[in-house]
Amino acid sequence: MPNNEQTTNTEPSELFTKVKAAIRIGHNSLDDEIQDVIDAALLSLNAHGIATTDEDDALIINAVKLYARWQFDYCGKADQWEKAWNAALVVMALCGDYDEVPNE
Repeated sequence: MPNNEQTTNTEPSELFTKVKAAIRIGHNSLDDEIQDVIDAALLSLNAHGIATTDEDDALIINAVKLYARWQFDYCGKADQWEKAWNAALVVMALCGDYDEVPNE
């Protein structure tokens, strides 16, 4: 019988850990879905002109948490989280610090 569980022993990223805590999920059964939401948030940031998505940046972390809370309808307040997400996008887009990928 095939084993559908992940067999890798990779540690979750710090961003994953922060987002999971922000939506108050303590079990592992939704880990794949949480990671998908994080990936979607980062891609959405890029699609909205936020070129820099440094996972150590406080505004990026906050935006991803807001997106996850919106997608998981945290505390039944999806509309509020969506508004907060959109406000975060505006702040990052207007400040000018996120529209270019830094030279490495």
